[in-house]
Amino acid sequence: MAGCEAKRARRWVEKCAAPFRGTIRRSTRAETEAVQQSHVAITRPDDVHVDDSARALMREHDVLCSLMALVERKIEQLKRLTAEQLANASSAPLYEPIYLQSNCISYVLSASISPTTTELTFVKVILSENDVRALGMCVGLRKLSIVGCSCPSGCAPLFALESLEELSLARTRPVANVDGIHELPSLRVLDLSETAIDTACMRALSRCKSLVSLFLRSCMCDADCSDLVKIHTLKELDMSDSRLKVDVCAFLRLSHLPVLHGPKECSCAHGAPAELSYTKLRTFSAHHCYTLPTVELSKLRELEEVTFSFFGLKTRDVVNLAGLQRLRILSIWGAAIDDSAVRSLGKCAFLEKLSLYSTGNLTDVSPLANVLTLEELDLSFCMVVKTGAGDLGRLPHLRVLNLKHTRVTDNCLVGLGTSRSLVKLDLSWCRNITDITPVLGIATLEELIVLCCGEASSEKYDFSRLQSLRGLSLVRADYFEHGEHVSVFPSGLTQLNLYCADTSNITLSFIKKMQTLVELELDRGKACINFDELYELAHLRTFPLHSCQFPYGVKPLSKCTTLVKLSLSSCHYPTDLLSLADMESLEELRISFFKLPPGGVIGIPPLLRHLDVSNCDVTSESFKIPEYNVIECLDISYCDFLTDLSFIRKMKRLEKLLLSWVQSIEYCFEALSELPFLRYISTRGVFSSRVYSTWRGKAVTGIRDYDRCPWYSCC
Repeated sequence: MAGCEAKRARRWVEKCAAPFRGTIRRSTRAETEAVQQSHVAITRPDDVHVDDSARALMREHDVLCSLMALVERKIEQLKRLTAEQLANASSAPLYEPIYLQSNCISYVLSASISPTTTELTFVKVILSENDVRALGMCVGLRKLSIVGCSCPSGCAPLFALESLEELSLARTRPVANVDGIHELPSLRVLDLSETAIDTACMRALSRCKSLVSLFLRSCMCDADCSDLVKIHTLKELDMSDSRLKVDVCAFLRLSHLPVLHGPKECSCAHGAPAELSYTKLRTFSAHHCYTLPTVELSKLRELEEVTFSFFGLKTRDVVNLAGLQRLRILSIWGAAIDDSAVRSLGKCAFLEKLSLYSTGNLTDVSPLANVLTLEELDLSFCMVVKTGAGDLGRLPHLRVLNLKHTRVTDNCLVGLGTSRSLVKLDLSWCRNITDITPVLGIATLEELIVLCCGEASSEKYDFSRLQSLRGLSLVRADYFEHGEHVSVFPSGLTQLNLYCADTSNITLSFIKKMQTLVELELDRGKACINFDELYELAHLRTFPLHSCQFPYGVKPLSKCTTLVKLSLSSCHYPTDLLSLADMESLEELRISFFKLPPGGVIGIPPLLRHLDVSNCDVTSESFKIPEYNVIECLDISYCDFLTDLSFIRKMKRLEKLLLSWVQSIEYCFEALSELPFLRYISTRGVFSSRVYSTWRGKAVTGIRDYDRCPWYSCC
């Protein structure tokens, strides 16, 4: 009977996998390792030395490979076939959500790999209850990843996989009713990042007896996870960027926990254990924890990495932390410390990375020149630092130095110019700098940022002296007009940012010089931009434009076949964007603060995943959305002319929606309930508490406060 089912599965797979007007070709096992993100990926141990019976199973493995080839060919069709071929194709829609039906998955798994499969990955698919139950046939499964999926019936059947050691449900909805997860006797690693877990889930997790690593990153629900302290086997707990309610320091009593990352805010009053010297903690981060027990932390003998971000840290706290014998990484944000804290840090024997971001009372950082192991130093927004930075040029291993928004002077650059190790130097907004000539002698420098540095006008410098330079950010640049202007750039630049650029065009002389460019950013250009020759930059992937004008339109951008990220923000010259639909390589598009002409339309490219149209005058008719698209993140915040959400119905793969303060919306809220992958909505002033309760029941996280989801978090 099983043999008949296998034959039927093979015939069904071969029929579906046949490409349009093509012959059937089965993928090899090596090809399955490079399959695209939209389909199921399955791997198993190396099969070089196997017997004949095992080889018979491998032949059956080709059945599943053919099924995978179906989705792979769909992606290839999108990249290679012409529009006419796509219109005549008889295959299923390219980007329709993939439903794994029980008769398909159960036949394939039972006929080919279920006895030997150890790893299985699903990405962005819809799994029915029968699909999830069919996974129970993989009796040897050790690692299972269900990432960004929709499981309407829940994941309870997975808890019968007794051999499972690693489980990832990141970005999957819903993750609820995990009461049976403690029945997985071998489960060591669990990833529930970016899910709508609740307090009940936390109580269920606390019953796990073998859990070693637990990841709860970017979970936006306010679940109480205090019960997690009962998991005495934990060695890694990561709640970074989440809104979970937790007393971070309560976990310090777990003597065998080496890695602990707290959420965005520690809102609970706590009392840390009086004696912590017995714990094995090596990495610790806490944010907005105003009663942090730094005296107790200074007793941790193995603590190596410490990250704090809040305004309550005092000089004495940093002095205590500087006493840690193995301290390698220290990151402090917004602390009220003075120069005596820097003197203590100057005695750290093993410090490699130090960040003192926005510590407002520092004036002299010369003691840090004694830390010979220092590799990275961030002093950005230490706005009264003015002496000692030049001494850092003596550090033999210093690779990254950020002096943004400090009061360093030209004398500082004289000392830094002697460095033999600096790779990245940020001098942006250092108003007291008038001459950057000394840093042009740093032979190892690969990235230099000199935005808004007082009178240090970039026109007078020859950056071609920096032969290792790959990234350059300048202000008041005028290098496009003539070949002699372009010649000051070094060969091999991959990143160029021109701020307040007085440019009239992107000329051929510029393009010929910049053939290696991967990222080009123009900010606040006075004149107009013509994109006619831009496609000649064969490696360009990122192209942000801010406050520029495009009177010639954006149609030439469709010839840029390598462009992945495009930003046209703050453009107040009315421009139609319909032609962007032809940019087949584009994945991220930001057009915030953009003005469309009357009847203007934004064309949506086929591979676009992230779209930001915040603060634009768009309506529901302003989008040309193909029936099958891959948009995952949409930001329509502050779009005051939107009245309904009907256009969102086409975005079947949408995961994140930002629509804060769009108070004009009156219709089609029900469209949100039709999106199978939607798991996060950031809004304020739009919905009532009752609507939020409804979303919570569907495992969708709703955020109503002022903490907007930043653009980069969607990517």
